Amino acid sequence: MVEQQKKKRFALFLIKCDSEFVKKVNGGYFNIFVSTCGEDGEQWDLFRVHEANVNQYAEKFEKLAWGKVLTSLPENPAEKIKPEIAKELFASFNEELEAAYRKQISWVIPDPKLRDQTKILLSQTLMLVCTEFYEINRFGLGENTFNAR
Repeated sequence: MVEQQKKKRFALFLIKCDSEFVKKVNGGYFNIFVSTCGEDGEQWDLFRVHEANVNQYAEKFEKLAWGKVLTSLPENPAEKIKPEIAKELFASFNEELEAAYRKQISWVIPDPKLRDQTKILLSQTLMLVCTEFYEINRFGLGENTFNAR
């Protein structure tokens, strides 16, 4: 009897569509990845994420990567609160923003469309919440306030 050797099996999930150049020269990103990382005897499966799902992934990314920043300010940013509580909330917001920034600074989103969508979504969300909270609660913060404009 011949003993069958089990093949290592891997799955690759691709969001980016192959460019015409990559298709023509290399047969697609999948071929580039497998030729770079794969070894003989391995089986590689390709799964493509449809463009329609990209927005879902961007929203999940926002919640996972920036959720603590977004939830460090009150749910209703227009609500006026006591100055000492506002100070604590701003300190918490700044800490969470710095932590998220440090984590995210080295991450790369190679797809330009997804990268731009992510930047716009995050900046709109962060600026809306932070600016509104700051405008309502800035007067009890003392000398060390920043200028939102």
